[in-house]
Amino acid sequence: MDFLKSMRTLTRHFMDQERRDARFSRSLGRHGEVVIFLLGEHGDLTMGQLAGAVGLSVSSMTVIVDRLEKAGYVTRERSQDDRRVVRLRNTSKGRKIHQSALDAQVRFARLVLSLLDRSEQRILLSLHGKIGKRLNASLQGLKLR
Repeated sequence: MDFLKSMRTLTRHFMDQERRDARFSRSLGRHGEVVIFLLGEHGDLTMGQLAGAVGLSVSSMTVIVDRLEKAGYVTRERSQDDRRVVRLRNTSKGRKIHQSALDAQVRFARLVLSLLDRSEQRILLSLHGKIGKRLNASLQGLKLR
């Protein structure tokens, strides 16, 4: 239970700092932030890929993307090969939000690491590396591309 409490505390502090530092627009909403981040990390994605990654129906994702498009954060582009396929991408405004989120993550990581001595930092980074590799291996079926 101490581990879960610690993870919740870290997550809460991270999200608070990310929102404060990234100056996310309130109009984005939680799912909107995730969409912009996924597009920033993975490039163009389809509505179905985004919906699957976020765990929403395509119709729910359409509502979120409509709002983001109207606010100028994302654009839709029809595939030249298959007109039924619509790919989404961040606009320059969306890319700025994504970069701001990345910058906030770096600041938070530096803050967390500053609380530890060099030896503790090496241990934490080693453990995080192992966890990340194992999670990636176990989540291969959920790839976006």
